[in-house]
Amino acid sequence: MTRGELTQVIKESLTPLNLYSPPALALLLGTCAIESAFGRYRRQLGHGPALGIYQMEPSTFRWLRTKYGRRYPQISEYSFADQQTDDHQATVMARLRYLEVPEQLPPADDLHAQADYWKRHYNTFLGAGTVEKYLKAYRLHVGDVS
Repeated sequence: MTRGELTQVIKESLTPLNLYSPPALALLLGTCAIESAFGRYRRQLGHGPALGIYQMEPSTFRWLRTKYGRRYPQISEYSFADQQTDDHQATVMARLRYLEVPEQLPPADDLHAQADYWKRHYNTFLGAGTVEKYLKAYRLHVGDVS
């Protein structure tokens, strides 16, 4: 997947739900870069349960679908298995995961703040990811912040 293709998926998925913004775009591009190498890995390596370009786990998927199903009725039709192949669905669910965070999204042009935000709120302290790995993956798959 290219940066342009994923950018289009993010805009198409989030704009109708009023969840699109430049900071959300930047953070989701980075999340996809670090979590799945921009869609190269759609199943978690090492036999883990996570699926899709954002590597969401089933428990997180179910929690978000339950929590946001009334506000966004279309997600009640989503299937966890579809996370692996439906990038629009996966994008909505990843954005909802970030919507849970009470803190504002980092600015679109602050890559280090995005990396820190991802680590604290998506990968968590238990995850194997690091700020440095996020920065490296972002630069490799997305390019420089523009």
